[in-house]
Amino acid sequence: MNIVVKCILPIVGAIVAIFASLYYVGENTVLKIILIVLFIIIAILIDLYMLGTYLQDKSSAGQAVLDANKMTLSVLVIDKKKLKLADSGLTKAVVDQVPKWLAWKKFPIAKVKIGPQVMSLIVDDKVFKELPVKTECKVVISGVYITKLISSRK
Repeated sequence: MNIVVKCILPIVGAIVAIFASLYYVGENTVLKIILIVLFIIIAILIDLYMLGTYLQDKSSAGQAVLDANKMTLSVLVIDKKKLKLADSGLTKAVVDQVPKWLAWKKFPIAKVKIGPQVMSLIVDDKVFKELPVKTECKVVISGVYITKLISSRK
C-alpha cells in the first residue's frame, strides 16, 4: 500500500472518532475538547510510526545495495571539499539522478586518483572528517561513494 494512503487512514479514523464522540458526549464542551485533542495526538503518533517504518525499510534497502557493490581500493586523495553537485566534477549521469530538492545542498566530495585515473567521489560524512589529504589511503568504495576508511599511509 502506498505510504500516503497509510498516513491518511489514521487521520480519517481520528476524524470519524471525533464526530462519533462529539455526538455521544452531548453538551460537555471540556470533554469534547479533551477528546478532540486526544484523537488528534493518537492519529499523529500513528502517522509518525508508519512514516518511520517506511523510511527505515527504504534506508535498509539502500544500505543493502551499497553493501552488495562495495570494493576495497587503494587511492591517493588529492583534495577534499564540500561542494554543490553542479560544481563537484561528478559525471552528468550521477548529477541527474540526484533529486532536484538536493541541488542546493553541499556534499562532501573528494578528488582521488585511482590508478592512472583522477576522479571525484562523494564521501560519507564520518569518513570525510577522517580522510587525510595528499596521502594514499585504503578505502571501501561503492559506486561513486566512499563509505569507509580502512587505513592511510603518509
